[in-house]
Amino acid sequence: MAAMPLASLTTTSTTLSALEVDTLVVGIESTADGVRVVGDDTEVLSVIDTQLGMLGLTGAVDETARLPAPEGVAASSLLVVGMGRG
Repeated sequence: MAAMPLASLTTTSTTLSALEVDTLVVGIESTADGVRVVGDDTEVLSVIDTQLGMLGLTGAVDETARLPAPEGVAASSLLVVGMGRG
């Protein structure tokens, strides 16, 4: 049986609307105001901040969820990963 190819993980400064990937990995953190997206290009992703809380996500370390990508993101889905308290 042939071995399954491993996925690769890459960091980039390319805008989210230009990244043509299957899944975009995005960090989320817990704050006093709730859970929020971490990073520099959060304007596009801030639309999911309210969805994160509604889904019961807290941003706790190692918490994960896969979501459909919002408008303005070329990826087909997001994998949000909890990074703990911000």
